[in-house]
Amino acid sequence: MIAYHSFSRYAWVLLTPLLFLTMGCVKDDTPQIEWVGINECWVSPLWGTNTPRFVRQSDGTVWILGFEGDYPESETVIYRRDNKQGWSEANRIQGCYQPSVILLDEDENLHLLTNSQYAPVRHIKGVWDGDSLRLETIATAKWVDDGRGWYLGAGIVQDKVYVAYVSLDYDFWLTWKSLGEDTWAEPVLLYDGFVDPDGNHAMLYPRFYFSEESAYIMASHTSDGSTYNFKDGVYLYSFELKNPGQVTQEAVWAGRKGYGAYGFDMLINKDQDLVVAYASGRHYYGDVDSSIGQSGLYVGRRGIKQSPRRWQRSSLISEGGFLSLSQDESGGLFAFSTSATYKSGKFQVYQSKDYGYSWKLNQGQSNPNLSDSVAVWAGMQVLMLGASPISQGDEFPIYFANLLADTSAEGLKRYRLGYLEWQTQDE
Repeated sequence: MIAYHSFSRYAWVLLTPLLFLTMGCVKDDTPQIEWVGINECWVSPLWGTNTPRFVRQSDGTVWILGFEGDYPESETVIYRRDNKQGWSEANRIQGCYQPSVILLDEDENLHLLTNSQYAPVRHIKGVWDGDSLRLETIATAKWVDDGRGWYLGAGIVQDKVYVAYVSLDYDFWLTWKSLGEDTWAEPVLLYDGFVDPDGNHAMLYPRFYFSEESAYIMASHTSDGSTYNFKDGVYLYSFELKNPGQVTQEAVWAGRKGYGAYGFDMLINKDQDLVVAYASGRHYYGDVDSSIGQSGLYVGRRGIKQSPRRWQRSSLISEGGFLSLSQDESGGLFAFSTSATYKSGKFQVYQSKDYGYSWKLNQGQSNPNLSDSVAVWAGMQVLMLGASPISQGDEFPIYFANLLADTSAEGLKRYRLGYLEWQTQDE
């Protein structure tokens, strides 16, 4: 049985890629919070920063994935919001081990990927017929280790879905297929992981980003899995879409065991640089190494065509937290951060006007309080590029969760799910 890696040391704050916003200041009025529902589960519905958990279609319809049940077989709860009737539960998927993935293709069709502790990964298409959501299983995986996979990362580009996953022996794999087909490509081994009594070695939490010709997968490395469960390096895999079987790997930031390092987000700026947001430098245990540098949040950059591949990095915040990146039409970059504390529901916006070389705090932002006296911060996700091909204009949606103070009759944690849309306005 594969071990579940808790994210509790990051204080349940899960800020996930990619923010959609335009240049300007957030309006002074606080966005209206919409309460979606309450889930009773062994883990937060927003566990994992790499996987899209909600999408929004061009007509304003929003789909959110919740998570209910006990370890190791839970249910994915699919919520739907239209602009007239508000939120409602649309359907459920049983037999899920970790929170599922939801994506939109170019025609705005829903696609879900689920995993199980005991059954293969499933690709499921969701069809809304005007009254109900019909779920159709398109493919059941038959890849390495009998089709099972963990820490799913996924993205859709053109007419294909790409999936990166971890197998039972902690190897890290890439596979893909056409959206309508039931057969996956022969998996490509990206990292040869292994189980060790002193800590398992693996690449976890894969995050996809696509350009017109290439795909990029960011992953966080661990060398003490199932013992301390810290991440200690950030790596990038890349391949051309016309030849996904040939993949290259590089280190964005290679730390060392006992020091934290975790990748949050990435994009390509207007100057044709890869830009990666990550945390590094926090010392947890073991020998102190001054070469690791100061603990904090960083932004790394390198040119797409640059040879040799050398990453430059800028310090953004000298404290722990989480980051998500975006850019406006003129090339200005934004980094949204939250602090890694249970009761912090506020976040700050940093801006760069030189493609990510220098940053400053963007003043005048309205920070809604997403926790209160009966609930603590339990995760947030901002709509991710790669989850949806739809432009969001001057607003960007946020899905978040609170951990309530009480538990269920079965002793499960209770999570309150919320949704809001932040507006931007011209300066």
